[in-house]
Amino acid sequence: MPALSVRVENVLRKLFPTEAAGVRRILLDDCGENLPLAQGAAHIERIQLGVLKMSAGDIDRLLGAVRMAQTDWRDVLMNSDFANDLQAHLRWADEIWA
Repeated sequence: MPALSVRVENVLRKLFPTEAAGVRRILLDDCGENLPLAQGAAHIERIQLGVLKMSAGDIDRLLGAVRMAQTDWRDVLMNSDFANDLQAHLRWADEIWA
């Protein structure tokens, strides 16, 4: 069974403290290994963090970002400012978790 990375878990608990279980299920079921052309765990983590960043802790925004990822996850990377720097998502997650 797939699992979220520790980094994604930490960020989702920070952004969605009372909805963490539901958000976890959404990310696993709708925004994970099932994304077209997603290439491995590190790539999926980057997309999931992009979705979380776009959500800003709002469940409706999260669902919209997940729909965007399902259509074309590159749009998520662009809208979350993670497209042009392969380390940007890591820095953002560390800032959120700190």
